[in-house]
Amino acid sequence: MVNLVEGLVGDEEVAKLEKSIQTDLGEVEMAWRRYQATQDRDAVYGYLAAVHNVVRKWKRERRAWKSAALA
Repeated sequence: MVNLVEGLVGDEEVAKLEKSIQTDLGEVEMAWRRYQATQDRDAVYGYLAAVHNVVRKWKRERRAWKSAALA
């Protein structure tokens, strides 16, 4: 997927973005696991909040498209 952002950012920035994406998606994965481990029907909102927070962070940092392409 790196080809989607090739030419838009340098290799160093891609590596930095990839590390940040792994961290951000790690938080989403943890929220997903918590959701899957419970019987609470409202637990999905914790997962959705985690996804929303990541997207909001990416938009705030003006990297939503780049990060989504690398994810």
